[in-house]
Parts: sequence; C-alpha cells; structure tokens
Amino acid sequence: MKSLIDRFRDYYPENIKEAREIQCQISSLVKLKSCKGNFRLIGGIDTAYKNDRVVGAICIMEGGSYEIVEKVYGIIDKGFPYVPTYLAFREVPAIIRAFDRLKELPDIFLVDGHGICHPKGVGIATHIGVLIGIPTIGVAKSRLVGNFVMPSNKKGKYEPIILHNNTVGFVFRSRDNVKPIFISPGHLTDLNCIIGIVEKSLKKYRIPEPLRYAHIFAEEMKKEV
Repeated sequence: MKSLIDRFRDYYPENIKEAREIQCQISSLVKLKSCKGNFRLIGGIDTAYKNDRVVGAICIMEGGSYEIVEKVYGIIDKGFPYVPTYLAFREVPAIIRAFDRLKELPDIFLVDGHGICHPKGVGIATHIGVLIGIPTIGVAKSRLVGNFVMPSNKKGKYEPIILHNNTVGFVFRSRDNVKPIFISPGHLTDLNCIIGIVEKSLKKYRIPEPLRYAHIFAEEMKKEV
C-alpha cells in the first residue's frame, strides 16, 4: 500500500490543467455518509503564511472536554501559486507534513475551508479527506459559491447553501449576532450530521474549538519560520 506522501505525490499538479484533472479524480472518490455519534478525538486543521512559506497546523482535542491532546505542524516553501478554487494544492503539502507527525489519528477533522461547497465539489476539506481517508467537515468564514438566505441572528440557526439546485452545505449562526460560518461535508460525512458535530465543537467563540486552537497554533509556529 502506498504511503500518504506517495499518495499525495499522485495528486499534486505541475500546472492548472493538471490541477483540474486531479480535482475531477478526487471528486470521483468522494463518499458522503452519515457520521452521527460521539467522537473520542476531533482534529482541527488550519494554515498560516509567512513570506514564501506555508505552515500547516493540526490540533487534536478530546471530543467531550475539548482538552488539547496533541499539536503538530509542518512547514514548506510555497509551491503551487495562489489560484481561486485551487487553494488545496497550495496548502495541503504543509498539512500532509504535519499529519505525518501525528502519534494518534483523530476520528474526524474540521478543516478551515470548504468541503463539497466548491465549484468542482472538491474544497480543501474534501481534498484532505480523500487523501487521508478520515471523515472531514469544511468550516469556512466566508462564502465561496452557492446561493442562500441569511439565517436569523440567533445561535444555532442555519439555512441551506444551494448550488446547481442541490444543497451543498449550510450557512450556520454559531453565536448570537455575529457573522455566520459556512459548513459543508468534506469526505465520509454528509449534510445530516455536520451541523450536530459543529454545534458540539462550539464553546463561546464563533469558530469551533479544534479549529480555533489550530489557528492559534499556526500563528504561533509561523513566528518560528
């Protein structure tokens, strides 16, 4: 069986044309399925940039207490250029490097970015999920594609995001009277389970705890670059 690094090399493009082809390949491998239940370990994935380098950070937390179990990071030189809707090819190399350092795998990952709520159905959360074979949910701070009605200002309210007449995610109010977040299935999750998982991962902040700590850790580590 190929290692994760070898698998990643199979899905890394040299140019935009190859990137489009790889997105189509990954899209054909996406599986959406219910993942309801209690997760013992929940991971958060985020990235940070400094000069010409990308920092990929992973924070693993206990599913009930949200105490930090493990933190790892990876740093690489920027390779693939910034192209809208192809962000995964720029950030995933650093995330894979961090993933390779984990001592124990989580049951699910929350990823800073989109899942199937993407023009090709392959946001960074989907991309990572297919590569590593672990359930993922995309949690983004802003809209990428689709149409929606803004939910009311009360915490827990949500509305579907519609793309090509299909629901691909939700606009979700994670706190009263704050900007909503945009959540979508990545891989091995589905529309029926993602809201409940994200809700359980929230405390008093707009962003779920595993992601919030992954962001903090990424910002700390980029100071070391």
